[in-house]
Amino acid sequence: MRPRLYAALDRRRPLTVVVAPAGYGKTTLISSWVERSGMPAVWLSLDPNDSNLETFLGYLLAAIERLHPAINQRLAVGAGHGAAMSYAAVAQALADEVDVLEDAFLLVLDDYHVVTEPTIHRFLKDLLQYPPRALNLVLATRIEPPLPLAILRGRDQLTEVRAFDLRFTTDEIQEYLRHVLDQNLDAKTIGILEDTTEGWIAGLHLAALYLRNHEDIAGATARFRGRSRYTIDYLAVEVLARQAPEIQDFLVRTSILQRLNAALCDAVVGQDSTHGSSQVTLDHLENNNLFLITLDDSKRWYRYHQLFQQLLEHRLRAICSIDEIAALYRRASAWCASQNLVDEAVAYALSAGDIGGAVQIVEANRHAAICGEKWQRLEAWLELIPRREINGYPELLLLEAWILHKRERLLEIPARLDLAEAILDEGGRYAPVELRMRSEIEALRSQQYFLVADATRTCTTARRALQYAPDDYAHVRGAAWFFLALGAYIASGIQPALDILVEATRCEPHEWDEAHTRILIARCFSIGSLPICRR
Repeated sequence: MRPRLYAALDRRRPLTVVVAPAGYGKTTLISSWVERSGMPAVWLSLDPNDSNLETFLGYLLAAIERLHPAINQRLAVGAGHGAAMSYAAVAQALADEVDVLEDAFLLVLDDYHVVTEPTIHRFLKDLLQYPPRALNLVLATRIEPPLPLAILRGRDQLTEVRAFDLRFTTDEIQEYLRHVLDQNLDAKTIGILEDTTEGWIAGLHLAALYLRNHEDIAGATARFRGRSRYTIDYLAVEVLARQAPEIQDFLVRTSILQRLNAALCDAVVGQDSTHGSSQVTLDHLENNNLFLITLDDSKRWYRYHQLFQQLLEHRLRAICSIDEIAALYRRASAWCASQNLVDEAVAYALSAGDIGGAVQIVEANRHAAICGEKWQRLEAWLELIPRREINGYPELLLLEAWILHKRERLLEIPARLDLAEAILDEGGRYAPVELRMRSEIEALRSQQYFLVADATRTCTTARRALQYAPDDYAHVRGAAWFFLALGAYIASGIQPALDILVEATRCEPHEWDEAHTRILIARCFSIGSLPICRR
């Protein structure tokens, strides 16, 4: 029972469309609603052979006449006026005949997506131009029907039930599985199945079939969440196999993407005679309800339903080599990096097995992120990379040291600096950027020496940091000036510290960046709080 959906269908507007991919329970919903409503109903299940206007009209009129025998025989297709005029006339005649009926009825056209003949769509358009009062037309379809939905929507003559509406809620999932499995499942299991299937009824049914054969429901649920041959087999037959070869290829190759748009898909699959425009393909997928979920109002970003994506990834591994798959990930990473989508760029580089590429992306963006105080993003980037890899790259060790500096976990910093310096001392591949990274090491070491009140080494390391750091390393230069002033205060008092800060203000080229902020903080600290640091 789905009362929230029955309430929408009970509005009984001239046209009701139930649009969703395979397995969302369109037919089940409509049939249960028809039975519940008690209204007279005509049900026509369509197949590809019905995609011919004359055949379609023959079945349609015969079905209506069984319900309303008084419908006049003049509704039969006339001759001598040409097909377009005859069928337009039939639409008008049918509308006139139905309009005078006292008892309203439902006309259900199931699997309307198999209809490809434009004249059938034009016939229904003509029929709905001035909808007869007694007719409630219901379409169940996997794709958007090519009818004037916007016009009908504006006239309040349209009821729409879509995939989002058909998704089972938590309570509906619980009730459905209790009925099918004859037992109550715990909230955690329900939550896993809801997250995995995203309320897709066919997925829930397949999950129930899978769980029915297992005593350990919790363990079986976890395994179903990972992979299920039931789901893969169903989607392979009902969805993927029905697509044109070029669409299948597009779906499979873009299955590596956690979210996708046209430009990213073009970068991954290429834009050639085989694939064409990715935007056209995405429009096709959306219009055909191929488990493509819109992520924003502008319909720029999408993702695949995760169970459908599992099928596509399974097919990808079956038809592509490891090197081919890695190449797809590298293209995705390069495009995301060019768009400043650093999290995704790093993740795709790692999926390609390109640790060096991931490090380069982090290194290209970490200084701007530090200056912008985007510490959560920095931590997220670092968490994507395995610990053993972090220990092999001074860039990552220094990023980790700055995060520890921000989090005031100061005792953990020296070990990172020692390891980063040891790698740099080996020389070679880090030569072009070695001094920049050494400026960071020296700035952070100046803090360590200040903490133990070693004025000489605090000042020495801070000055080396300023010598090595380029002008745009504001966070490094700001820290170095800060601790240089503190070191001078420890050694000689307030006035030398203030003199250094005046010099710093004059030397730093960019006003109000992090360096100047540090300098101003140090000046305030020098005047008001520095006696505390003499302890």
